[in-house]
Amino acid sequence: MKPDKRNQILDAARKRFFHYGVKKTTMEEIAKDAGVAVGTLYLYFKDKDMIVEGCVDRFISKHGDEEKKILNSKVSTEKKLINYMVARFRASKETRTGTSHAAEMTKKVLTLRPNRLKEEGDQMVRVISSILSDGCQRREFNITDIDETVFVFLHAIGWFFPLATDEFREEPDEKAFLKVIRWFIKQWKI
Repeated sequence: MKPDKRNQILDAARKRFFHYGVKKTTMEEIAKDAGVAVGTLYLYFKDKDMIVEGCVDRFISKHGDEEKKILNSKVSTEKKLINYMVARFRASKETRTGTSHAAEMTKKVLTLRPNRLKEEGDQMVRVISSILSDGCQRREFNITDIDETVFVFLHAIGWFFPLATDEFREEPDEKAFLKVIRWFIKQWKI
């Protein structure tokens, strides 16, 4: 499989899903938008569900790339944590507000991958634990129990990460989110 053709198809599908939703998008439309024959499309993806999963895999890969870039950056632990949390906040916001079909797309993803939210949460736990452990090793933070701290931290910021399917009063504000993150950092600093 040529990755560029596969990516062309996923790009076309993502645009169509965002504009029309998953239900109203046909394989024929995706093929046309991607500039490939319908038969070629089926060589790469047997159905629309596989295309949705391909889009999810790209999102996961993008998250992983952002994570590596942040973890390998030569900035303070505080800055790494802020950069990582802001990236997650913005990605979450994009999945809720990037399209009027966000709720439909979220439901579809969770139908295809029921463990997706747990996987995302587990990844956040790993990254935040790594950042906080690094901060303790660098003597920037004083945390005695990383696991408990990450647990409390993630529960405290959970309100800022509603799903597109959730009923919420207002869109969480990034400035308020940063205020909460900075409050925690102040508690952890040596």
